[in-house]
Amino acid sequence: MGRTRCKLSESGASHADLDGDWVALVGPEIEENLSLRYLASSLLSAGFQSELLPLNGPKDLRPVLGALLEAARPPLIIAVSLSFQWRAMDFLELAASLREGGYAGHLTGGGHFGTFCCQESLGDFPELDSICRQEAEETLVELARAVKNGEPFHRIPGVATRRPRREVFQAPLRPPPEIDRLPWPDRRGIRQPQNHKAMLLLEELAVFVCFNLMIFDPDTTVESLEENFRFMETFGHVPFNFGRVELYAGTPLLRRMQKERRCRGDYMAWDYSLGNPTMERVFKLAIR
Repeated sequence: MGRTRCKLSESGASHADLDGDWVALVGPEIEENLSLRYLASSLLSAGFQSELLPLNGPKDLRPVLGALLEAARPPLIIAVSLSFQWRAMDFLELAASLREGGYAGHLTGGGHFGTFCCQESLGDFPELDSICRQEAEETLVELARAVKNGEPFHRIPGVATRRPRREVFQAPLRPPPEIDRLPWPDRRGIRQPQNHKAMLLLEELAVFVCFNLMIFDPDTTVESLEENFRFMETFGHVPFNFGRVELYAGTPLLRRMQKERRCRGDYMAWDYSLGNPTMERVFKLAIR
C-alpha cells in the first residue's frame, strides 16, 4: 500500500528547500503548540532549521510518515512529542514505522510523558535513541550538535539513553531555562482566520472574554494594522480596548530597543517611535 504524500510544513517550504541539517518536530498542533515552537526557535538560533509536522490523530500518521521517509534530505533528528499518556502510542507507532521504512537517523522523544516514563519507553521501544527530559530547548540543541558531529551524547544534561548493555542511563537534569532568555517562539503558520476561529469557538461554548489588543508596537506595519482592524470589526461586540506595546523594565523588548538606540527617556518612563513613519502618524492620531 503506497504512503500518502502531502506537504506538512507549517512554513510552506518543502523539505527539498531546506539547506543543511534540519530537525523534524512532530507533535499535536490542534492549537498552537508553544512547546514545539520554542524548540524550533532555539534550534534556529543555533543554526539548525526545523519543520513542524502536525500529528493530531491516527489519520495523520500516514501523511507524516510519508513526508519524513520521502524527504529529499532526511532529517538529522526526528523529535516526537510524548506530552500526553493517551497519545503516546500514536507517536511510538510512528517511531516504529519510521524504522521499518528505513529511517536511520536519530529518533528522540520528549514532553511530560517522555520525561517521567523514559525508563519504560527506552526499554520497550528500541526504535528510540534518546529522550529529552523536562524543558528541552537547550538539550535538543546540544543533542543536534552532537549527532551532527558524531559525538557522544549520553552525558548531555537532560538526555536519557541506553548504555551498551541496553540499560537506560539518565544524565543529570539541567536547571530550567530563564524564559526571557529563550528565543521568541516560532510563530510560522499562525494566520488571522485561526484567531477568528478561536473567538467563534469561545462564543459557541458561552465563554465570554474581553481583551486588550496591542495594535501598535515597534514593528507595526500597514498590513498588521489592517489585520487587527478586521479582527476588531468582526468581534466589535466583544469588550476590548487597544493601545501600544510599552517598554517595561527588565523585558527583552526594552533591551532590544536600547541596543537599537530607539528609546527616549529613562527608567521612570521609556518612550519610543514606531519604526514605520506612517504607522507612527496613525498612532499619534489614534491617541489624541
